[in-house]
Amino acid sequence: MVCCLCYKPNCSTIPDNNFEYSNTGYAVLANLIEKVSGMSLKQYLNTRIFEPFEMKETFLYQFGDSVNIMLGHKSNKRVYYRNFLSGVIGDKGIQSSIHDLYLWAKLIFSEKIISRESLLLLCTPHNPESPLCNNYGYGFRIGCVDQKNVIFYHGGLWNGNHSLLVYRPYDEAVIVILSNIYNKSFVGRSGDIFRILDEL
Repeated sequence: MVCCLCYKPNCSTIPDNNFEYSNTGYAVLANLIEKVSGMSLKQYLNTRIFEPFEMKETFLYQFGDSVNIMLGHKSNKRVYYRNFLSGVIGDKGIQSSIHDLYLWAKLIFSEKIISRESLLLLCTPHNPESPLCNNYGYGFRIGCVDQKNVIFYHGGLWNGNHSLLVYRPYDEAVIVILSNIYNKSFVGRSGDIFRILDEL
């Protein structure tokens, strides 16, 4: 982490003009949690989130842990083997299930884990140059199913594992998709999925 903080590349864009996802930012955040709490990230997540909220199928995997987890695959079905970057935590490493990610979305948006003020920051568009339906809050991207239905979403991709969590506030609907093969079949399809749900 020290190496990451010492390296100071030039800015790739001016502030409030563009959104660029940063894995390094999440790794720094994990280190901040450890420093402030005095616990390892694994301890913190277990004692403050996973156990109290009964997320029984969720844990932080760290490189070298002797736990059987699903390996990701390339689109040609070849296995992605873990490498040293798989051991970086904060931006990756949490293993979960559809059920627990559904619980997670409900917990966040019901203010049971974060305060109302933090939730507002999460849901507020932070780029004044971008339209509401293509913007970002803190930790979630902001989009629209149609012109009136705003959604908050966050996707993940690492070594063949692909995930998507989408929350629609007006009816509290949640979509969770987990895949252990790299594919883009569900990217940009939230609107289609919600339309199917709405017809049920």
